[in-house]
Amino acid sequence: MSGQNALLEAIKQETAASVAEITAAANAKSCVIIEEAETKAAEIVNTANAKAERTSSEAITRANAAAASEIIKAERKAVGDGISKAFELTLSAIKALPTEKYLNYILELLKNAENGETVLIADNDKDIITKDFIAAAAKKYGIDIKLGGFADIKGGIILVGVKTDKNLSLESEIKLFRGDNESRVAEIIK
Repeated sequence: MSGQNALLEAIKQETAASVAEITAAANAKSCVIIEEAETKAAEIVNTANAKAERTSSEAITRANAAAASEIIKAERKAVGDGISKAFELTLSAIKALPTEKYLNYILELLKNAENGETVLIADNDKDIITKDFIAAAAKKYGIDIKLGGFADIKGGIILVGVKTDKNLSLESEIKLFRGDNESRVAEIIK
């Protein structure tokens, strides 16, 4: 029996060695698999984080660009409103001039008149721009003009000619001045 015991003992040892070898190999393989899985998981997490960061960064960039655009629009509107208000105040200031100064302004406009033209005035100027005033201006400038009636303007004059009219109303003059000077006024307002 001792031979049998020795044989059993040898098989038992060989089996234990094989089990230990297989277990060690399995442990080593499982460590490699776990390490690869952890690496892959880390890569997936890093890729997801990078994508989220890019997306977040892009969203922030878009939001900042949109906000900047809205600020620029608001600034332009405010400047435009300020310019409009400034020119409205200019029109009001001219209309509020003392009568003598306003009539001097009208005389300057009448320098643009030509023979045969008719002068139209604002309804609210009828008490100060009279036929006598127009006759005196015609005499002063050596031209044949006459007062013809009223136009739908706030002030100034319109010269009605045979072929063309000249709109020298306050609104028109200020509009022309605005067109020529709006960018300079905008720079001052900013």
